[in-house]
Amino acid sequence: MKLNSVFILSILCLLSTSVTAQKLNLVKKKVTLVQVFKEITRQTDYQVIWNEQKLNVDQRIDADFQNVSLPQVMNRILSGLPLTYIISKK
Repeated sequence: MKLNSVFILSILCLLSTSVTAQKLNLVKKKVTLVQVFKEITRQTDYQVIWNEQKLNVDQRIDADFQNVSLPQVMNRILSGLPLTYIISKK
């Protein structure tokens, strides 16, 4: 697929610990993506940055993340969307 036809979302996460060691817990119905991103920051100290033109952060999802790694959470959140993410360490 051509790059100009694919929406790219860059999620930049900054923390010196291993990404796979970070586990998240969030179980909530009809939560906005902004709320999920804030919870990611609260639980992991990773900062989530997104392009508001590419992502509707008011979109609601049913979050069911129990002891799930950050990459697994991001994959579930962006599943079905033509977006990608990047996790970056310091």
